[in-house]
Amino acid sequence: MDTPIIRIQGYFSTALELLLQTQAHLFLSQSVLSGMNRGMSSSYISVREKNLKLLWTAADTYPRLLTLYLPVLLQGCSDRGISVRKISYRLTHRLMLYLLQRNIQKESRETSLAVRLYRMNLNALTSSEETAVRKLCLESVADAWLFRAPLSSSFLDYLSMIAKNTTARVNEVKAQSGSAITRVEEGLKQIGEVFNKQDKYLFDLSAWILHTLRETLPEVNDKVRECLDILCVLAEIHPKSFIHQLLHIQRSLESLLESPISEKNQRQIRTYLAGKLLDILQNVLRECEISPAVSTLQKCLLQIIQQATSVSLVEKASQCVVVIVSPSVIISHSG
Repeated sequence: MDTPIIRIQGYFSTALELLLQTQAHLFLSQSVLSGMNRGMSSSYISVREKNLKLLWTAADTYPRLLTLYLPVLLQGCSDRGISVRKISYRLTHRLMLYLLQRNIQKESRETSLAVRLYRMNLNALTSSEETAVRKLCLESVADAWLFRAPLSSSFLDYLSMIAKNTTARVNEVKAQSGSAITRVEEGLKQIGEVFNKQDKYLFDLSAWILHTLRETLPEVNDKVRECLDILCVLAEIHPKSFIHQLLHIQRSLESLLESPISEKNQRQIRTYLAGKLLDILQNVLRECEISPAVSTLQKCLLQIIQQATSVSLVEKASQCVVVIVSPSVIISHSG
């Protein structure tokens, strides 16, 4: 009786996996890369899955292989077989962390590719993808935000890039159906649940970004925009990180609005950026208790309502005040 071809392929994969445990350098061969590409074209899901498991084994020794085999990974992420997609997304997670560990620089290929993989995982997390796959994507997205690196301008650039991609994804689905919006909201909520286990790191991170913002203001430049891009996303996902930073946010807001600017274009830019700070405040205030810091902030907001010439600023400041005076706010006498 003839042995089915799928069984023969299975025997071959098992033998090759044993070989790769000691000879992983074979994956550096162009002929093996071509063979992997052919393997991904197999009509059998099990063959495509084993194909990627071989790559997983080889990457234990040569993690840089994942960059070489990126087209294979991307093809696997869109495979019709859920088992193939699962191992493909696990491999993209490994590749993303490998790239970030190697080099975080704004213009580097490594960082650009890591951000690209972040966006791909974020898209899948907030889509109608299978639950098991979305769980893997959640891990990748959270790890991209929680990656530890020296606090530098390069790291700020990186955080800004993933923040912008997060905002772009949210804006992308606003024009879609209600179910799409619900999936994005659920995805952000899941990220927040992971962030809840990293309160100390996120508090320190947000404090550093706010310090960078205040050190740069009243000058308005790309660094200010980057800080606000990051802060807006963090305040949306994990507003608790900012509950002890109200004074710093208020000072930044005052710095933007009180600096004398004669040029209309510059005033518009500052008004727009001040609006982003008010968006941040609205999210954070929902997590705050009534305290001296909140009361001081309320006076600042009322002043904006009385003096601002921008309708959008008046509306956003008013919304913040409504949050403060809402009956749902917990009253604290501890300050």
